[in-house]
Amino acid sequence: MPREKTKSEKLAGKLISKIQKVWGEQTGEPGAEETENVMGLGHDLLQARSKEAMREILNGRTVAQYIGDIWLQKNPRVKPIASELNNEIYDNNA
Repeated sequence: MPREKTKSEKLAGKLISKIQKVWGEQTGEPGAEETENVMGLGHDLLQARSKEAMREILNGRTVAQYIGDIWLQKNPRVKPIASELNNEIYDNNA
């Protein structure tokens, strides 16, 4: 029987999905490598599974700071899910 995913794990998966869409659109363009690196950071969060382990990876940073504020500014459609994941990790109900 498959293990049930945590809410933070599901949100990290959604974050990666959004990043992958951007990466797919950038294939062959100069920004693709940076986006691929951001995707790797998202996978680190997903592999952590629990929000406690994600907090350890973030080390006091927000999800936006971790994956890159500048990258998020260039890719605003990823911002809402990054914010939602951040709120879940830090138990903010905003």
